[in-house]
Amino acid sequence: MWIWSCKLSNEIEDRIISGFRRAGCDAFSWDGKSESGPKIGVADSWNPKIEDWIRCQRSTNQHPTFVIYLDHCGSPQADAYAALDSGAQDVYFWNDAIDPIDAIGKSIRAHVDRQASLDKLFLDKRLQNLCIACDPLWKTQIKAILQAAVYSKATVLLLGQSGTGKELIASTIHEFDSRDPKGRWVTLDCSTISKELSGSEFFGHVKGAFTGATADRSGAFALADGGTLFLDEIGELPYALQAELLRVIQEGSFKPVGSNLWQTSRFRLISATNRDLEADVAAGRFRSDLYYRISGGAVFQLPALGDRPKDILPLVDFFLRQHFTDQAVPTRTAELDEYLMDRKYPGNIRQLKALVARMVLNHPGAGPLTLGMVPAAERKISDNCSAPKPKPLIASSKASPIESMVASGLSIKEIGRWAEISAIQHAMELDEFNLPKVSKRLQCSVRALQLKLAAARESTELTELASKELDGADDELEQSV
Repeated sequence: MWIWSCKLSNEIEDRIISGFRRAGCDAFSWDGKSESGPKIGVADSWNPKIEDWIRCQRSTNQHPTFVIYLDHCGSPQADAYAALDSGAQDVYFWNDAIDPIDAIGKSIRAHVDRQASLDKLFLDKRLQNLCIACDPLWKTQIKAILQAAVYSKATVLLLGQSGTGKELIASTIHEFDSRDPKGRWVTLDCSTISKELSGSEFFGHVKGAFTGATADRSGAFALADGGTLFLDEIGELPYALQAELLRVIQEGSFKPVGSNLWQTSRFRLISATNRDLEADVAAGRFRSDLYYRISGGAVFQLPALGDRPKDILPLVDFFLRQHFTDQAVPTRTAELDEYLMDRKYPGNIRQLKALVARMVLNHPGAGPLTLGMVPAAERKISDNCSAPKPKPLIASSKASPIESMVASGLSIKEIGRWAEISAIQHAMELDEFNLPKVSKRLQCSVRALQLKLAAARESTELTELASKELDGADDELEQSV
């Protein structure tokens, strides 16, 4: 641990050193040459040098950085935000004439000890499916999630696109939950709950409560007593059923269907959704009182795979090892790596895993994985390829799509197919690739959607257009079914 300071008197330096030692901090150097350990900056007020120093420390090491202001004459809130936005772990204001420095030293010591503990957890075998790669964004996210799991019993809300690993994160939180004894892990898929069976699914029922209730049955909240209840896809829970969860989430009390007796359950609640719940609350699709209950603890926005590009190839290696358990994992060609890094993944990790599985199916059993093993429907066509190109669709940048296609000489049948493909793609984006919702919006069956997409992929006239409009969408469809 070492401290960088701005024109401190020897007396102040001595008081800080002795106070930190009384707080249990290790001895540290004032010369700024130490490369390891946390860094502490001491200054009168915010200045650009502090920002440069903080950013330098954060870029060269993984240890936390702290800032202490003394004899402060600026705006405390603005200066604190400036330091935190630059990457400081925490900010303190110290009046050496009134406050002992020991309290600040103890707080920094606690920060350091906790970070060291979290760093050790990264070596835990239970994290091997999460810590596959090393993108800084993902590592920071995992640390924050582990902190919530180990050091609290807080309610957790996981937000993120489909395929970002929300269920895996939720089960990891339960795995590292420090409660002793710890109850079971219970999952409830809110997208499958019907009004007729919601009471029994949530709270259970007693024998004779309704026709067919031949025995007592425990619901999800009773089963999760002492453990963790994972409400998956809570954003899909019908509005009419959301009120049923308010009391049990806030107070832990409920009555099984057909019973007059209240029961209690103490559980950690983890909810997950790919929806924007704040927007749904504003639009009246999700109850605000339920939203504040499930988001009252830790809230984590999981990054999309496109936001952590350094993890793509390590994840590919991980999935390959799962397929080639009894033989050497084949190498990848440079062209394949370029393709994997360049393409889009609207289905995120789930889509990447499925793509690897399809490439493995095309691998002959010897030699490297090549671009030719990517399914033809998903393979990019190079600009230098000699394959015949379809007619240009855009005749004028100012023309509408229909006008451009008419001007390009496309037939009414071709224009109709393009409009159909475009409509399906737009509906999938609106409904986040939820097939039942897309089919309902377009008033057709799920099977009809699949057949139309397959036909578009096989069309020789519309290959380029379909690829552009549906890049990655067929992967999502395939995995949604």
